[in-house]
Amino acid sequence: LAIVVAAKAGIIDAQYNACGTARAKMVDMIEATKSVDEQYYLKDQATQAIDQGAAAFQALDKQYHRMDQATKVADTGASVFQHSMDLVIGIDEGERLLNDRRCCLCHFVFRCV
Repeated sequence: LAIVVAAKAGIIDAQYNACGTARAKMVDMIEATKSVDEQYYLKDQATQAIDQGAAAFQALDKQYHRMDQATKVADTGASVFQHSMDLVIGIDEGERLLNDRRCCLCHFVFRCV
């Protein structure tokens, strides 16, 4: 099915030059975007806004220590998760051992093989 679809796509592309048209439109769109950026300095303004936001965040972080608090919460969460996983693994291992012991007891008591 994929081969048929690819073949039909190739036939349609050859007939209508879909790839060439799409590529030309994409180039036009990129050029238009560059022209608007050059005219209005959008990239520079966006970079400045990001820098200002980062500076404001750093100032707030210094004042309120939010990153330290977030890191502590994340570390606590990771620790709780690890302990939970250890418990689950321990329970699974205990169940496996219990089942093995039951099986061994069954073999011992009833002499089944």
